[in-house]
Parts: sequence; structure tokens; C-alpha cells
Amino acid sequence: MKTTLILLFSLIINLTVWAQNHKEYWEDGTTLKEIGNIKNGKEDGEWKYYHKDGVLTEEGNYEKGKKVGVWKTYRTKNWLFSVANYANGVLVGERKEYEPNGKVSAIENFETQETKKFYSNGQLKEIGNRYIPDNWGQYGEWKTFYHNGQIESVGKYMNNSKSGEWKEYYDNGQLSNVGEYLNDRKLGEWKFYYSNGKLSGSGKYENDQQVAGSWKTYNDRGQNDNCDCAPPEKVDYIAFCSDTKGKKRAATESEYTFLFEESILKMSCVDLKKDSRETIIRKVNCMWDKYKLKFACDYLGFNVINGNILKFAMNFNFPDFIYLMGDNYNVDFMFIDPADGKTFAQYLDEEMAKTKKYGSEKIMEMQEIKDYILTRKKYDPKTQLFEVEKK
Repeated sequence: MKTTLILLFSLIINLTVWAQNHKEYWEDGTTLKEIGNIKNGKEDGEWKYYHKDGVLTEEGNYEKGKKVGVWKTYRTKNWLFSVANYANGVLVGERKEYEPNGKVSAIENFETQETKKFYSNGQLKEIGNRYIPDNWGQYGEWKTFYHNGQIESVGKYMNNSKSGEWKEYYDNGQLSNVGEYLNDRKLGEWKFYYSNGKLSGSGKYENDQQVAGSWKTYNDRGQNDNCDCAPPEKVDYIAFCSDTKGKKRAATESEYTFLFEESILKMSCVDLKKDSRETIIRKVNCMWDKYKLKFACDYLGFNVINGNILKFAMNFNFPDFIYLMGDNYNVDFMFIDPADGKTFAQYLDEEMAKTKKYGSEKIMEMQEIKDYILTRKKYDPKTQLFEVEKK
């Protein structure tokens, strides 16, 4: 009898060690952090993990310490963010990510290594291959698409870097630019086009730098305008809007106050060591006159959807942008913005009319800006003279 009791007691101890419930709490001692079972010192069965606010963040099953079956992650209480499948601790099959409304935003296939991303309307946003689950680097052909389904770009990656020929398109299907990459750097001849299909410019790159003297640029009527500078790219416009909205400062060692000033010179192929003041103004004006309508910004809080950068700067209370663009580079302000069919001056008139939204001080500031753009002298690169803006 004594021997039987000893054996029974030993079995209970072994069972306790063999399988036990595990709970861990956050620093407050009351909010659950994780819960599950430990078997032979390893996670086993169903496990759940929680955020500090008590919201479930992840749940799934283990076998001998390795993830198996379906695992789910959550961003908030009602937002299922991802669903993935595991076998012996390794991702298999498909992993899906979801928007807060439950729509699929991404699919990763661990068998084919194909990755897809989607817009909120379900339209395919991009598709390509990644080294899953190693370093997740991109390889092979990749395609991106606009909301309307038109292709936006197509090209190949090698070891997570753009290599070979790449093409970008406008949302109307017209080719925007085409050229070669080597290790993410532009190389050889590149061509750029207007949305109407006409050639905008062509020239050579060497190690991602434009080769001086190799560029020929044209206006939208096909006439050579002698800008000798590659057109800005989409990423340049996006960064310019971001720098302007944030009023981002230039580096300490820079002779400029704001980052957008450095950007505008770079997009105009200005060489500060060689170019005279007159040459800088000519280059900036040549670039601005050709592409000013592409300086469009689409940000939450901006009251003109895809409106021009001038209106964008005023909307986010950055009048210095206007004065610097005028005083330093004498750019054209008096053009019609296709986003709303109005000039910058007309936009200011409408904003000043919203007296309930702005106080008298704000109205005075906008009136000063309007007076400035209507009376200033604009540089004419053709005559190399300064003329008063036409109202």
C-alpha cells in the first residue's frame, strides 16, 4: 500500500511537470499578457497574446514549441489584421492581411513566393515575388497599378534592387518614362514622355547621375526648349509636397533654410559651384514652366484635391514658400490649376472670403501674398528681362 501511494504521488508530480497552464501579466500585475499550456518545457496547444490595453493581439496553436495550423493577429479589438498557416513552425500556404473593414489588403504565397497588394476597392495594387520567408527581398518581375486598373510601372528586381529595363506609365495608359537600372541606379539612355505621348526629354545617366550635355528636352508641342535636364520623377513631386507641408529644414551645413529649396535646384539640374545667378534662374524657370502643373499635392486637410503646390503651401500656413519661390527664382504664379480651374490669386480671393474660418490677421497675410504675386517682376528666360506679372 505504501509503495502504491509513493507511485501515485510520483505520477502526479510528473503530470504536473509534463503539462501545466501558463499565465504571464503585464507590469501592472492584473492585465494578462499571454496564456497557454507548457508541455515538457515547451508551448503546446492553444496560446493567446494580449496588448497592454487588454486587446488580443495574436492567437494560435503550438506543437512541441512550434507554431502549427492557423494563426491570427489583431491590430485592435475589431480589426483582424492577418491570418497565416504554419507547419512545424514554418509558414506554409497563404498569409492574408486585411483592412479594418475586413477587405483583403495583401496576400503572400509561401509556396510560389508571390506577393500581391490591393487597394481598398479590391483593385490589384502591385504584384511580384519575394524571397519568403528569408530576407523578404524582391526579385523577378514586379508590376504596380493605379486605382483604375491601368498599369503604373513594370520592371525587374535582382537581390532587392531594380535591374534591367523599367517602364512607368500615366494613369491614362501612356508611357511616362523608360530606361535601365543597375543595382537601383539609373544607367544609359532614358526617355521621358508627356501624358499625350509626346517626347518630354531624353538623355544619359551614369551611376544614377545625369550626364551633362547629353540631355534634350521638349515642350508638349514637340519643340526643343534647351532645358538640358531630365524631368522630375513622381517620387520627387511627392517628396516636395512632404517637405513643404512639414516646413522641413535643410541640413545645418546647407546655405538654404528649407529643404524644398535644395530640391527645386536639384530638379532643375543647378550646379551651385558653376552656375551664375542668371543661369540658376533660367534653369529653375525652364523646369517650372514645363512641369509646374505636376507639382500637385493630395493630403488630408488640403481643401483642393490634387491642388498645386502654391495653394498647398498657403493651406498649411507656409507663406515663406511663396516669397522664396518668387524672390529667389522668379517663377510664374499666374497659371490656371487644373485641379480646381482657378489661378493662385483666385484661390486666395476665395479663402479670404471665408471670414469665419480665418481671422483678420490671416486675411491680411493672404492679401499681402496676393499683392506680392500681382505686382512682382517675373524673369522671362527668352528675353532675359524682368516683367510685371500679367493679372
